[in-house]
Amino acid sequence: MMTMKRLTIAATMLLTATATLTATAQQYSYAFGGLLADRDRLSTADIFSLANYESGFGTARSMAMAGAFTSLGADLTSISLNPAGLGMYRGSEVALTPMVTFTSATNNSPVNLSNSTSRFALGSTGVVFNAYEGTGSVLSVNIGLGYNRIADYNSQYSFVRGNSPSTLAGMFARQLDAYGIGINSSGRIADIYNGREYTDFDLSSRLWGGVLAYKCGLLNKFGDAWGLDEYPQSFTTDQYTTVTSRGSAGEYSFAFGMNISNKFYVGASLGLLHISRKTTVSYGENIYPDGNVDPAATPYLMRYFDYAQWSEVSGTGVNFKIGFTWRPIDALRIGIALHTPTYYSLDFSYGAGMDSASESIGSNPGGYQLENGFVYASEGTPRIEDRGADSWEMSSPTRLMFGVSYTIGKSSIVSVDYERDWYNGIRMSNMPYVFSTSDYNSYFSAAFKGSNTLRIGLETKVTPRLSLRAGYGYNGSMLRGSSSDDELYASPVVYASNIYTAGIGFAISPRVSLDAAYQYVSSRLTDYRLFYAYAYDAGNIYVDSASDYSGLCSTKLARSNVALTLGIKF
Repeated sequence: MMTMKRLTIAATMLLTATATLTATAQQYSYAFGGLLADRDRLSTADIFSLANYESGFGTARSMAMAGAFTSLGADLTSISLNPAGLGMYRGSEVALTPMVTFTSATNNSPVNLSNSTSRFALGSTGVVFNAYEGTGSVLSVNIGLGYNRIADYNSQYSFVRGNSPSTLAGMFARQLDAYGIGINSSGRIADIYNGREYTDFDLSSRLWGGVLAYKCGLLNKFGDAWGLDEYPQSFTTDQYTTVTSRGSAGEYSFAFGMNISNKFYVGASLGLLHISRKTTVSYGENIYPDGNVDPAATPYLMRYFDYAQWSEVSGTGVNFKIGFTWRPIDALRIGIALHTPTYYSLDFSYGAGMDSASESIGSNPGGYQLENGFVYASEGTPRIEDRGADSWEMSSPTRLMFGVSYTIGKSSIVSVDYERDWYNGIRMSNMPYVFSTSDYNSYFSAAFKGSNTLRIGLETKVTPRLSLRAGYGYNGSMLRGSSSDDELYASPVVYASNIYTAGIGFAISPRVSLDAAYQYVSSRLTDYRLFYAYAYDAGNIYVDSASDYSGLCSTKLARSNVALTLGIKF
């Protein structure tokens, strides 16, 4: 596909920050959206997902204790959670944590393709240097360099919804009507704006799905209105959907921690982040007539079409963390850490394609070249590239962590963390000129709220060399709407997670340790529709008879992480 900068017509200027767009067609106004809509940009759901960290990654010891390490220290995870924990090191250490991730999905519809993926990854690695040892109030200063995986985007869910009365082409037709798109004398889909004619993929990328549908024979203009072209008058569809995501986010950190009188520990870190995510959304429909078809009225009968959209986002970010831990008595530690927003600059690209097959059941009045009695069509869009001045710049939520841990005797530790993330504070500072930062920011303020996270970790030494660990974590909702508000959250986003963890640690020698962890994360996603075109009359009353939409979809994700950490003190 050729690459192009974003082009705009009047329709593009009507964009809002949500996953929906309201436009007027004839006597109705419409709201368009759903999983298959608006993928030509980073939607608010995409921005939220990129800003949502998974705090359960780190060393195997911290993962086995559900990441409840805000007050605990002397672990490389402290670099990413509370850098004050580096002050508790009494020497230097290097550690490496490889991990394997298994992800599976369940839907409220039958499985189509595979609903599971697996990936080998680097969970964390780093080194801590004991830079200073003293006898005054400042007993030691330690410096840490590390990498920590903070989000995993690898997943796939695939399902089929059978015997549906709706079709994606219906939404496309209403979009083309809403923006007054026509067909010129050359048979090209077109619009006039400021005296200039825009055709085909010169039109707003929001309308490219409709352009593909016209070129592939799904749509045509009949008089003043767009409608289904080669469909039977009465029909049902089987709708096949597969969503595949690949990628991750990682943080490279430079940190220091200071020990003051074995009572107070302070630290700070600078984080440099990298994000990479590729998403493919594949959709197909098989079309079945409800009754007999008149060849004279429908000489070409649409049998199926496939519609695929590809997008990729990558970029870098920077943040800063400060932390403090107080040890009033040897057994008790109280920690607090503040993470500034991460400031990201992101590049985005997008492309789409469609193919269709229509069966000739009449006398081939169009004179098409037939293959086994079928007319095949295939079209692709240019590739959008949002880079440089058109890049997407955003800041993630501010995070505040508070933790308390207590050592029972000399063999057991109980640790509890509370975390607050202000997702309503997500902000956009730059985006392609056809979009509005103020609209996006207003949406985040109205649709999101601060979230609450609780983590509990336990560790006990069975023998001087063997430790057993377990933990539980809960990430609460950060959405103001209900969990099934598909109109507000048109694309599925994670709104609550439960984390169950367990692990084992073995001291091979006084300087070498080997830890293993298992982590199970169950995440609930908001309900969503594949597509919708909701019609409203002049009184803003919903009109179902003039609307097109798919059924309501529900997806849950489950992820199992298995990690192994080798630590060497020197």
